[in-house]
Amino acid sequence: MPKITTNSAPQKKSYTFVRVGENLYRVKETGGYYALVKRNRKQIRRSLKTTDKALAKRRLNVLLQKVDKLKVDPKISNITFLEYSQRWLEKTEVNVKEKTSQRLKHCIDGLNPYIGRIPVRNISTRNCEEWIIGRGKMLSASSYKQERRVLISILENAVRDGLILDNPAKELPTRKMPKSQIILPTHEQFQTLIKQMRLADIRGV
Repeated sequence: MPKITTNSAPQKKSYTFVRVGENLYRVKETGGYYALVKRNRKQIRRSLKTTDKALAKRRLNVLLQKVDKLKVDPKISNITFLEYSQRWLEKTEVNVKEKTSQRLKHCIDGLNPYIGRIPVRNISTRNCEEWIIGRGKMLSASSYKQERRVLISILENAVRDGLILDNPAKELPTRKMPKSQIILPTHEQFQTLIKQMRLADIRGV
């Protein structure tokens, strides 16, 4: 594999990829391992995030299994998030209550303006972040958590269906739920409460 030059500022860095096995390459300068796989005339390159060859081989095998599951039928592989989310919802509605179904629909309606028209196979972490940037501040912590959970569930289903290799929404940041504030009654309020309990039920005596 030829040298690949990155354009990161302030200096350009050149990396040399050395083939050390089938679909497996090692970066000479850093010692890190990369996978290079071809599927349906498309080249897939992934960092295996390790400098250990044995671990790199194990991770390569996992990647190859995922690649084997990728769909090659254009009618399936080009489905948009909008179309796929509707299929996911129809399947999910079978096992949930009407109230839950309506909540899921509301979550999908919030996601679609940002990623609805993108083919599922092309959705990246950056696309998911566009939803956070465009909508995140408008949502309460609870609503944010629900929409994030729905997005992750839909794309996790896409992984199982062979539309994408990995779930790009898994790395989206979570948001802490606000803690409920405990307000203790004053001495006078407590005495009033006791009196009301005694008046309401003799067993309060």
